[in-house]
Amino acid sequence: HYQATTLGQCLSEALQEMIDHDECSLEVAKKILDYFDESICTKFAEMAKKKKDKTTVKASLHSYNNVENVWNFILEDPKFENLKTGHTLPEIKYLKIIAMDSKEVFKNLEK
Repeated sequence: HYQATTLGQCLSEALQEMIDHDECSLEVAKKILDYFDESICTKFAEMAKKKKDKTTVKASLHSYNNVENVWNFILEDPKFENLKTGHTLPEIKYLKIIAMDSKEVFKNLEK
């Protein structure tokens, strides 16, 4: 699912270019994209276990939907504040959050 991120899309485009120039096979590209998803998920899980700071997010909910147990939330004018340090992040207009049940993510990784 992280292939939909900007970084994931850039990786996909680079791999497609390599496939087009016969520098990479489709099977290898698929394995690389699967490994990318797995690595990002694993890293986020590791970071969540190590990080003890809490951050609050206050925003207006612009829209949301749920497709196949994957939630998409679009937040408008989100404000972030670290509860420990009081640090805030620069203002942005919209934030997209994609969330799913972590049990499903890890179940898929074990396959």
